[in-house]
Formats: sequence, C-alpha cells, structure tokens
Amino acid sequence: MAINQDVNALDYKFKNTTGTGVIYKNKNNQLAFMVDELRGTNAIDIEHNIGNIETKATISQKIANTDSSVSAMVAYNQNKLLGILPGMTKYVAQFGVGVGTTNGDVSLSRNCVDNKDGSAYRFIIDGHGTAGKLIINPVLWAEGVNYGDNTLKNYTSISAGARVTQPITNNLQMMYEGFVNAKENNQGAATADGVQYKIAAGPAVQLEMGEFVRPVARFTATYIGGDKVITKLAKDSEIRLGSQFEVWF
Repeated sequence: MAINQDVNALDYKFKNTTGTGVIYKNKNNQLAFMVDELRGTNAIDIEHNIGNIETKATISQKIANTDSSVSAMVAYNQNKLLGILPGMTKYVAQFGVGVGTTNGDVSLSRNCVDNKDGSAYRFIIDGHGTAGKLIINPVLWAEGVNYGDNTLKNYTSISAGARVTQPITNNLQMMYEGFVNAKENNQGAATADGVQYKIAAGPAVQLEMGEFVRPVARFTATYIGGDKVITKLAKDSEIRLGSQFEVWF
C-alpha cells in the first residue's frame, strides 16, 4: 500500500454510530439497530447509497426517558478535486434536532440525545487530489448549534486548511499543513469568540513490512497560536515538536 493511501481522518466525524446491535447490509443499503449503554441510547441507523450520493438518517432515544433526536446527512462524491484536478471531493451536509455538543464536539455524527431543545448543522468540503507529484488534501468545515435555551448563546465554528504531501522516495515524504479556525460563543459560552491557527511541517517514513502491514513514523514541527480564549494556551503562540508512530493492518 502506498504511503499516501491513508485513512480519511474526517470520515468518523460524519458517519459514526456506536454501540452493540444488529446490522443488515447489502450493496447500497445498511440498516442498524444499536444500543449504546455508554450514552444511554437506543438508535436506528439507515444508510442508502446510489451512484455518487450517500444518505444517512439516525433516530435515537434515551433509555431512561422519552427524549429523542433525529439527524440526517446527504453527501455527494465528485470524481475530481474541486472539479479541477485528478482526485475526489466529498461534499457533506448534515442537520439534526435533539442534539448539541458532547465533550466539545458537535454530536451530529453519533447516536446522541444531549439537548432535547437543540438543533445543529454541519457542512463539509473534503478533497484529495494530485498536482504533479504533490498530493493535496483541502478541507472546509462549518458547523453550529442552536442550544434552544436563552441562557446559552448559539455556537458556530468555521475551519479551512490543507495538507500538502511531497513524495521524496517510496519510503519518505514531506508533509506540510496549514489550518485556521474561527469560533463564536465557543461551546455556548458568551463572548468566547476568536481565531486559532496551526502551521506544521515534517517528514513521514514508511517501513517495508509487506502489502497489508504499513507502519509509518511521522515527525512534525508545529507553530500554533491565536486568541487565548479559544486556544487555551498560556501565551499567544508557541512552537511544538511532535512524533507519531502508527501501523495499519
């Protein structure tokens, strides 16, 4: 497997249902009945795919009471990067009621019932393509929550950025990333507004251990900063050095 054939880090954000249950699946459809004891919910999850279009709907209910949530997603897969370069682009729209935020994340992608009066939305453009020898991964992400409570403010977040990968050899590549994120009333906190950013670069080394085993070591130097009310940093910006080792089977 080539080093650039990575798992899309965004997939779980908009197609993630957890728990124990029964799933029926055929070529274009999936039907799941789930029990999530950790979140205390029962859920019915339905997916239907036709051509380049994916649809998904989740109905969840609290085990302890009658509170429920409904969320829906539609995605279109384009066979070019933003309609220009060789590659692909996924356009995603989600909406849900009875949901809000869980552990700092908008909970549209999971079978959660965490705010019976709330609603949330999410729009994503996620691409992967090539320009010469460069591999380009742009992302645009916007989401928000209406908490349905006058004591809390609506929360919005918009992120944009890209990763550029430069192959050096079959086992070595350089990776460059730049992202910026703007938030308003972060997690419903009034006046928690601001911008945060990240710029990172570093090499990734893949070891040759067979077709189905892909260990990768990544090393990065990252410059992060922004408004401290959003970043939670002690100062406006800082440089961090990091490493990551992973193996996919």
